[in-house]
Parts: sequence; structure tokens; C-alpha cells
Amino acid sequence: MAKTGRLSHDEFASRVRRSGYRRCVENVGSNYRTSDAQLDGWRRSLGHDRNLLDVRVTRMGIGVASDYVTFIACQKPRKPTISVPETVRFR
Repeated sequence: MAKTGRLSHDEFASRVRRSGYRRCVENVGSNYRTSDAQLDGWRRSLGHDRNLLDVRVTRMGIGVASDYVTFIACQKPRKPTISVPETVRFR
């Protein structure tokens, strides 16, 4: 997103399939002045708030690149089809 300058869920479904997780949710955002403001924006959106509060997820992470923020949360994995690192760095 930082490279293209636009919010996108491109390739999300493909990443979920390859991960081996049963269910994942994703929130993306940009142009909020603070991380608290980004979270408040997601909380005011029914769909984004539902992702934040989904009781089925057992793992979550947040990635930040430039002004773009991505929240990803996943349900306990099936038998993993690939190795999923605990920490992923985005360029």
C-alpha cells in the first residue's frame, strides 16, 4: 500500500489460504495522525470493529509502513502448509 499510495486488501485471500489458518480478518487504514486515532476510526466502523472483537481469533499483529497500518488477526491454525514466522518485517 505504501508503494502504490492506496488502501487495498489485494492478495489477502491468497495469503490466508497459504498460511494454513482457518480464518483471518484484516483492517487497513491510513492518514490518521496517531495510532489511537486509527484505532478509534476502526472502532466507529461496524465491520472493522467486528474484526477487532472477533472472539474466534487467537493471534494478531499490526504492521506499519509509512502512513499505512494493517491489523491482521487469525484463528488457531489447521495443520500449517507453510512455516509462518512469528515476526514479519515489511519494507
